[in-house]
Amino acid sequence: MEALVFLGLITAGVVGIALALKASFWILFAVALPLFWLWMLIDAVVRKQEDYPSKSANEKVLWIVLILFVHISALVYWFVVWHAARSRAAASATPHAPMPPKAMVAVPQPAGPTPPPAV
Repeated sequence: MEALVFLGLITAGVVGIALALKASFWILFAVALPLFWLWMLIDAVVRKQEDYPSKSANEKVLWIVLILFVHISALVYWFVVWHAARSRAAASATPHAPMPPKAMVAVPQPAGPTPPPAV
């Protein structure tokens, strides 16, 4: 009988931990999603018109309106504009050639002690 009670306590503990992990996941998700939405909205407002794929005059405004009213479009914006712009920037960045070392020039040293400066 005591073994069943002990097994029941262990099972209740495992179920309680599982429920707590599930709840913490949803709390984290509920906090992260609005922050992601806000980050993409700010990026859409700040980004230059040239960074958008089609470069039409109204595309920036269209993305801002979509992100404002259709919150899931922030995820689409991340893939279509933000991620693509970062990939283009990384591809266009040419690595700088290393600077050649400066030629080592021997500086002549005086043979004896240096005279004191004239006052």
